[in-house]
Formats: sequence, C-alpha cells, structure tokens
Amino acid sequence: VSGTPLADAGFKDMSFIWTPKADAAKTVQMSVLPDDISSNISKSSKASSVSLKPGLTVFGNLEIKAGDKIGDMLKKIGVNASSLPLNGSLSTGVFAKGNLADTLLDALDISAPLPKLSVSGAPVKFKDGHFAIKGKHVDGKRSVDVSVKGEVDINIASKAIDFTFDIDINKTKGGSSDITITADSTKSVTLPLFKSLALTSMDLTATRTGGKWDTTIKADAKMKAKDIDVVIHRPSGGAQVVNITTTLTLADMIPGGESVPGLTDIEFDTIEVTKNTVDLTGKIKKLDVGVALFKP
Repeated sequence: VSGTPLADAGFKDMSFIWTPKADAAKTVQMSVLPDDISSNISKSSKASSVSLKPGLTVFGNLEIKAGDKIGDMLKKIGVNASSLPLNGSLSTGVFAKGNLADTLLDALDISAPLPKLSVSGAPVKFKDGHFAIKGKHVDGKRSVDVSVKGEVDINIASKAIDFTFDIDINKTKGGSSDITITADSTKSVTLPLFKSLALTSMDLTATRTGGKWDTTIKADAKMKAKDIDVVIHRPSGGAQVVNITTTLTLADMIPGGESVPGLTDIEFDTIEVTKNTVDLTGKIKKLDVGVALFKP
C-alpha cells in the first residue's frame, strides 16, 4: 500500500478465513468458529454469524489517525470515529502463480459501514454510506481506490431522485472544507421545459470550495429519436442554469409539426434556460439565428 492513502493507516484485530470455492457457505455461525478466531472477529463485529465468500474473507479494524488522508476525508463528511470495522474479501486467485502484488490489488475488495454522513450545505441528502478499499486496474496500471460510497437523494424538478455516490480520497485535497462528490443514476425524471423531457443516465459532480457548493448534473434525453444533451448547473452563489444541446426542429416539438410547411426549416442547436430568461441559437433555412426571451 506504499504510495496510497492506506500508507498511513493502521490495521488491528485482523482475522483471515480461507474458503475454497467449492465449499463456500453464505453464512457461518460465530459459535462454530475456533474460539481464537471468533473472539478476534468480535472486536470488529457484533454479529452472531459471518458471511464467507470463495477466497480469503477479511475481518478487522482500520485505525484512523488525525491528520492522515483517510482521517481528513472522513472528517469532511462528519465522521470522527477513531476506527472502522472492516469486512471484505480477496478472491480465490490471491494464491495463484504470478505477480503477488498485482494479484492482491486485483482481488482487493474491503468495506466498512459508516454512521450517518453529515456534510454542511451539501446539495444531496445522504441515505447510507460505507468506506471502501478496492483494487483498480485501468489502462494497464494497478492502484488502490480508497473512497466513501453509498446512496443519496438529489432534488430535481421538485422530485427526490436516487443516486449512487462516490467521494474519492484523491479528489478531496485542499482546504479543510474542500470536497468533491460524484454520483450517477439510471432513474428517469421529467424536466418541465418548453416540452417535457425525460432525463436518463444522470451524472452529478458537486464540489465545495471555501465553504460554497458548485453543482453540475449532466443527463441524456431523446425527442423524436434525436439525442439531447442536458446540463443543469447550480453555481455557488448563483441561480440555476439549464443548458440543452440538440438538433431538434420546431416540427419535432409540436404535435403534428411535420405536416406544417416550414417548421422543419427551423432548427434549435442550443437552449439556455434560467428563472427569467430563455436564450436560443439555431438556424432558419440554414441561416444562423439567435433569440432571447426574458421576463422583466
């Protein structure tokens, strides 16, 4: 773990149980485990049974030290615990022939439940979260991903939408309040604009810098089989802005518009919507035009 956020971490009360793939059981009662193993596991878990996966199941406590990377990240999300109970696994390939370090990283998957998260002013409502340590293999390079993951609700068009969030320790550098939350959702929500748009495949990035939040939600939509890119931006200290990029024509936006002469010649390329304004760019018979609408 040298060179990773885990380099400063301490591990204690560790227990390792090897389970061959053919003999893996879903749950095992603590009472049937050897006394020294069950006694050690009880220091990190109060459960009466343990779940075993094929390979090496890991139990223990992660010690959190003030001032280290993990401690700083957890403090920013309202977690001030001195230790976290770990539970996870290394796959059956951990003892395979080859580069041991690579094998360990590929198999690494350990997590720890977290108390309710509290981040001042966050544009999300945290529902649950867990601390995660997972091996990554991207573009031929292996590393350790240390993050906080879980579920949040995000308010879009006056509706709470479920998102899966991630707070990467490497994206929380900076001042004591700096933090970045990324989240995604496959749920659908209808955005009431010039015509109702069903947003799908939504991604959120929320960054707090100097105590102020800047939030961007990117989503996909379709109308008349044409792709529409939607970006909702909530800048720190500013009003929400919705930007739409598309190739829709006026005929696409009006029921039966294809049968009305001239409507297919009016194309919309970008639409920017704020509380009091709508700015459009597009083409009329391939001639570039811009339109600005505003509420005095």
